[in-house]
Amino acid sequence: MSLLSKLIKYQENLEETIEMFQELLDKKVSLPPRLQKILNTFIEIGYVIDKSIK
Repeated sequence: MSLLSKLIKYQENLEETIEMFQELLDKKVSLPPRLQKILNTFIEIGYVIDKSIK
């Protein structure tokens, strides 16, 4: 599998993961610590990307 196709697959999986987190947050579900840590990582990555763009 080429690097480009791997990146596309990861990007698709990431979109699905973010959608699932959004559904849980919309339902106000309390996340277990491990999932909360993953969500916090997504938030930090988003913050870093946002700051680097500006």
